[in-house]
Amino acid sequence: MVRGVVSLPNGTGKTVRVLCLCTPDKEEAAKAAGADYVGLDEYIEKIKGGWTDIDVIITMPAIMGKNRCSWSRAWSAWFDA
Repeated sequence: MVRGVVSLPNGTGKTVRVLCLCTPDKEEAAKAAGADYVGLDEYIEKIKGGWTDIDVIITMPAIMGKNRCSWSRAWSAWFDA
């Protein structure tokens, strides 16, 4: 069996939706970097409610400890989807 990775010259055509979970002082930088969704508490609540309309989540290390137990339950459902 041969395995490998090929980079397609024009990509796959799929648009990647990025969520950045960050503090309010970093929101402008995240928007400028190209994040589609930027915020913290409102998106945490949406994820807990079952929102899965994102492809990538980027966050700050300081944010990861916040609500860790409830996030793991919500994210495990997201990863299983």
